[in-house]
Amino acid sequence: MNKVVGSVVVVLLVGGVWYWYTATNANTGDTAIPESADSAVEARWVLENAGENEELFAPQTAVSLEVSSDGSVKKYAIGEYIGSCSEIGDSNWTLLENELTGVICWWAGGGNEIGIFKENGELVVKEGELDEGNAEIEGFRGNFKTLFAI
Repeated sequence: MNKVVGSVVVVLLVGGVWYWYTATNANTGDTAIPESADSAVEARWVLENAGENEELFAPQTAVSLEVSSDGSVKKYAIGEYIGSCSEIGDSNWTLLENELTGVICWWAGGGNEIGIFKENGELVVKEGELDEGNAEIEGFRGNFKTLFAI
């Protein structure tokens, strides 16, 4: 009986520490994006815990982007996404063609991808859909829509 109680306490403790860490720490990273030979743009994703979606009982993450170029910093609030988000470089995902940096937000087999893409000589932020699929349907990563140009 004591082993069961001890195991439950350990699981609760580990879960509590994980929840505290994700709730109080923003996941941020700086990514240098070569825009041209003359200048560079640096992007910093800011991922913050946004509480829980009450309908889905799922975590939510607020995603924003800070872009530095030529000494100035612009901040873009992109939105709140269902699931836990992480930078693509910190995960098993890989960047898509023309994608310079990105974030994956994932929950229960699906989610969203937000990325910076180089298209026609400009940098654009796009949002796409993710789905892991199942035995009958192949997984999906696409339907990207441009949110704004940097």
